[in-house]
Amino acid sequence: MSHVLERLRREFFIDTCIFIYAAGADHPLKQPCVEILRAVADGRIRAVIDVEVVQEILYRHQRIGQIEEGLKIARQALAIAHVVYSIEEEDVRFCLEMFGKYAKKGVKARDLIHVAVMNRMGISDIISADKDFDEVEGIRRHDPLEWVRG
Repeated sequence: MSHVLERLRREFFIDTCIFIYAAGADHPLKQPCVEILRAVADGRIRAVIDVEVVQEILYRHQRIGQIEEGLKIARQALAIAHVVYSIEEEDVRFCLEMFGKYAKKGVKARDLIHVAVMNRMGISDIISADKDFDEVEGIRRHDPLEWVRG
C-alpha cells in the first residue's frame, strides 16, 4: 500500500502547534507544517481536531496581543479539519486518570485532553512537534519534519 493511501485510510489528530507554526514567523517547522495543512486541505490527509485546539490557539494569541491573528488561525483550523470533536465528561475523567500517570513525565494536562478525545474516538495517530506525546502509551506521534520527508 502506498504511503498516500495509508494516510487516507487513517484519521490523524492535528495538534495545535501545527497550526501555530504554519501561520507563524520563519522557523524550521514552518514549511513542514504548511505542507501538512496543504495535504489536509487537498484531502490527502484525513485530519481531526478537538475544541481544545481552537481554545489553545485563541489563548496563545490573546496572551501575545495578536487577537485578530488568533481568530484567523482558529477559523482556519475549524475550516480545514474534517471533524472537530467536542470534549465529553468521559474525556475529562480519562484525562484525570492519565494525569496521575503522565504528569510526572512532563506531559501537560491540555495534551492529555487531546489524548482522551483521541482514545474515545479510536484515533492513535497525532501529527505534532511536541515530544511529550511520545511518553503516552498507545499514541503514535508523527513529527512534522519526518512527515514531509516520508
